[in-house]
Parts: sequence; C-alpha cells; structure tokens
Amino acid sequence: MQQYGFGPGRESSISILIVEILEIESNPALLSLLAAGPLDDVISMETIDRIEREASANRRFRDLLGGVWDYRASDEPKARLDALVRDLSG
Repeated sequence: MQQYGFGPGRESSISILIVEILEIESNPALLSLLAAGPLDDVISMETIDRIEREASANRRFRDLLGGVWDYRASDEPKARLDALVRDLSG
C-alpha cells in the first residue's frame, strides 16, 4: 500500500484507505458514502495541502471531492476545499 501522507495519526491512515478504495471501487453509491463520510472527516489544516495535491494529480479523487458536503474543518480548509471544488466544476 502506498503512503500518501495526508496528515499525522488517524487522518493519514484513513486518507490512505480512501485513495486505495478509490482505485478499485466504481459504484457511485459507495463513492458518495466515501466522500460524505471518511473523506469529509479527514479535512483539516493538517490534510488540506495533501488533498489539494492529490486532487490535482488524480481525476477520480477530484471527482470524489464533489461529494464532500458537511466537513467539520475550520474556516481556512473549508474555504480552500470550496475553492478547489468550484475550480474543478467550472
């Protein structure tokens, strides 16, 4: 399993799992759960740089970001994710 290094601790492990699942899963219902659940949970100041890098390099990950909807991150990562999703959809 490749190390993606999204952030320290639990966020890093979950982030690695998200990218690995994305490589093998194509079911839209499961991908929407992945976006609105685990991906939503790892968005933070510690992970936003890596999320931006992964989105720029991985089209499927970019698409997955469109399914994130209720993230609990602070204002700066929220604004950066909003800008990223807006840039990707427009």
